Amino acid sequence: MGNYEVPGGKTPQAPGPAPSMQDLSGVWVLEKHLSSNIPLILKLQKIPWLVRKAIDSSAIHLHITQYTSTDPKTNEPRVHLDLVQRSSVNIGIGVIEDNRILDWEERPHEDYVFGSVVTRSRYVTGAGFGGGEDGRRARPHIRLNVDVSGEDGERILRFLRGEIDAAGADCDGFLVEPWPGCDSENAEGKGLWVQTLERSEKSAWTAETIWGFEMMHGERCLTSRVAAVDGKGSYQLGKCVFQLLNREC
Repeated sequence: MGNYEVPGGKTPQAPGPAPSMQDLSGVWVLEKHLSSNIPLILKLQKIPWLVRKAIDSSAIHLHITQYTSTDPKTNEPRVHLDLVQRSSVNIGIGVIEDNRILDWEERPHEDYVFGSVVTRSRYVTGAGFGGGEDGRRARPHIRLNVDVSGEDGERILRFLRGEIDAAGADCDGFLVEPWPGCDSENAEGKGLWVQTLERSEKSAWTAETIWGFEMMHGERCLTSRVAAVDGKGSYQLGKCVFQLLNREC
């Protein structure tokens, strides 16, 4: 697995149809200057220092392929997210592949950075809150899956829903965008996000993530809000911000 570089030193751009939560296929660049607390989350997950240093010092590109297949058990359609993470250096990281199915079924996954984990993924829709100019606003309709309660649990939930940033300050949070099949006249069901849950039994951590779109310095970016909790109940909140490089994954 050799080094990965963007051909010709291209800068992020998004030709063609804009990506959506129903079509995330493309190559995405991790914008570290817009992201928060990634090193702290990796440390909590007991990722070795050398690997954390390599991730911090290299360019990270996320290749997403999104498609639909038929569940052989139910004959119902199911959505796949095939993720390939490439680094500009190969010291301890290189290429990481992670194939997800958005049906909330537990599946084992293993790579040489995070080790053996059990993963779950699904779509979630919105729940209304507040007034807003049109009286209709929404946040991801989720309950907390990590084992933290009380004020800390409430803070984690508010962060994952996009109400506050990692430092606890109020923020605009996720964009709420209609999707085919939703009732755009009502807050309930308005908006679409991806929720994932990863659990490492060996390193005793759990990470819950909400994927969606946010405006970052005037740019519409794909973000993943992560809450990582270790076996003692300590936690870190962080956000990864991705900008679209191209739609060819």
